[in-house]
Amino acid sequence: MTSTVSRSVALILVITLISCGGGAGSSGNATPIAPPTPDVTLGFSHIFTYGQSISMGVAAFPVISTLQPYNNLMFAEGARVRGISDGFSLDALHPLVESRVDSFGETPTAGTANYIVELIEHENNILSQNQKFAYIGSAPGQASLSISSLNRGTARWTGLMDQVTAAMTLSKKENMTYEVAAMSWSQGEADYFLGISRATYFSLFLQMYNDFATDVTAITNQTTKPVLVSYQLAAHRSYGLDSPDIALAIKDAADANPNIYLSNPMYHLEYADDNLHLAADGSLMLGKYYGRALKSVLHDNIPWLPLQPTNVTWRGQFVDITLHVPYGPLVIDDSVVAEAPNYGFDIWDENNGSILDIIESVTVISDNKIQIQLSSMPQSKVRLTYARGRIGDPNVTNNMEGPRGNIRDSHGDIHQYIGSDGRIRRLDNYLVIFEAEKP
Repeated sequence: MTSTVSRSVALILVITLISCGGGAGSSGNATPIAPPTPDVTLGFSHIFTYGQSISMGVAAFPVISTLQPYNNLMFAEGARVRGISDGFSLDALHPLVESRVDSFGETPTAGTANYIVELIEHENNILSQNQKFAYIGSAPGQASLSISSLNRGTARWTGLMDQVTAAMTLSKKENMTYEVAAMSWSQGEADYFLGISRATYFSLFLQMYNDFATDVTAITNQTTKPVLVSYQLAAHRSYGLDSPDIALAIKDAADANPNIYLSNPMYHLEYADDNLHLAADGSLMLGKYYGRALKSVLHDNIPWLPLQPTNVTWRGQFVDITLHVPYGPLVIDDSVVAEAPNYGFDIWDENNGSILDIIESVTVISDNKIQIQLSSMPQSKVRLTYARGRIGDPNVTNNMEGPRGNIRDSHGDIHQYIGSDGRIRRLDNYLVIFEAEKP
């Protein structure tokens, strides 16, 4: 076995990303995080990109991340490597880059690992070569698989654990410590196809995370559980469904388990022509969203919360929505996401079957509050929804016609980068998909 890494990881060239720096991922408009004492690179920290097709970069080309700007690594056989039982040797580590193979292109893997390092450099003033960890990234999922087909006891799960064992062995040979820091989760479309309920997916998701943490720590003997960061898919209409049950289940899981984090909704990202998978720039951006959330959690010890409601108050003909805002101000914006009816908000009847056309206005009334004015006082048990879409909408997933909303914060003022086409991409936090029943 030949490895290209050394204790100082000195053979990997460090080049400069074309990117703008940023402030603290969860600190609103406060001053940047105070720089800590620089770390010394002593180990490898593994981040798995797991799930179905979006985790593997289906349709995400041309590939963007073809150079490794820091010290991040992958198995020599590529970012989409699987297990030994799948024919992979897993016996060497190379610089982490993305590549196209058949219909697979840019995965979120490089974007995740690289953005963690970049943010630590810019926000904490620690150069990549002085940071505590170099990150190993791998994406051992499989397209079109349900959550049940990715959980413990499946071939994909065995391959994932093969990688933990192999990476730990390689780390020891380099006299480096090893830990599994996190999994990013990009999955749920297959379960829409199968008609899995919100409650069932919630249960399977929590069990999957618990099994992941248990099996990983049994192999590595690490004392800290790995965390999980997930997207919130906006694909229900692509499967002819009116209710975003899987998206809501993912939010439920993040609310229920302190080691599970919801990084971002998906409706504002750039999709491929199939209106289901991400374009290359969309996949890279998803990786950066994962990276920002993980940097906050793993390095700054600040739990990540997306732009999401903390309280919904019904007052006669007004609904007040108080939000957690990662970086203000709140904005109603149709420059990236095409304007949705009522900017994404709707009131559904007590049977959850049809929309009551009673929303007169949607207004940002403070730094963390939106007010919805209604034309009449609704009956009990009506439901406020956001980014659900409407019956009869096109069966697509994208930021122009799919389920969507126009509420965002201003994190993109400080977190932005130049995409493959030379345009600036802002990493604003868009409001998550949610629903709230009137008491």
